[in-house]
Amino acid sequence: MSATVLVSDRRGAAIPVQERGRTRASTDLLAAHAGVPKGGGRALEVGCCAGELSVHLASLGFAVDGVDFAAAALERGRTEHAGMEKVRWLAWMWRAMT
Repeated sequence: MSATVLVSDRRGAAIPVQERGRTRASTDLLAAHAGVPKGGGRALEVGCCAGELSVHLASLGFAVDGVDFAAAALERGRTEHAGMEKVRWLAWMWRAMT
């Protein structure tokens, strides 16, 4: 499973991150390099599934938009992480352009 994550750094610039096989070490590494701006920051995780990385970033102080096209995965994330107010679970509606 892979995800694309955008995290704003201390200057407010977006840092794109590709992450595979999410582990605590990799999410800690991401947080250490991105840093949480004073007063919080914003992160976007595209392909969030049940939101493990989104929830981890939220626990560090980011307001996170977790996006996925799989409704069941989003619902699982909402259920498993119901107390996490800093994560917004968003369905990605994709349509082919003709």
